[in-house]
Parts: sequence; C-alpha cells; structure tokens
Amino acid sequence: DDWARERIERRQKDELIRYRELAPHAELAVPASEHFDPLLFALGASEESDSTEQLSSGFRYQNLSLASFAFVRNGKR
Repeated sequence: DDWARERIERRQKDELIRYRELAPHAELAVPASEHFDPLLFALGASEESDSTEQLSSGFRYQNLSLASFAFVRNGKR
C-alpha cells in the first residue's frame, strides 16, 4: 500500500505501470490486474497539474487495501 501511495502522490506513472516488476510482493498484493488497472486509467486521464487526494485508507481482512484516490482539477473533484 505504501509503495503504490507514494508513487501515486508523486505521479510516477512509469513505475506504477511496471508495478509487477517493481512493487514488493506484487503477485500477492495484486493477484489479478483488473483490481489495479482502473488506477492506471484514472491516472492517465488526469493532468500533471491535478492534485492527488487520498479519500480512504486502511485494510479489511488484514490484506485487502481500502485505499482510494481522487485526482483533483482546479480544486474540484
């Protein structure tokens, strides 16, 4: 969770795209890409000037991340 959050906040798109190679324990954290791909689409649709806001955090069942983010343009979600 920390690995992804840090890269989302820094808008490190290339590293996020390569999460299978770069993220620690990626196979365990993201067993199926359909759970991670929407983040890449949203990040790709955002603009570099957009701010990043974490909307929720935490875990359920000790291994299911509840993290969600918004890319905010001109102060509007």
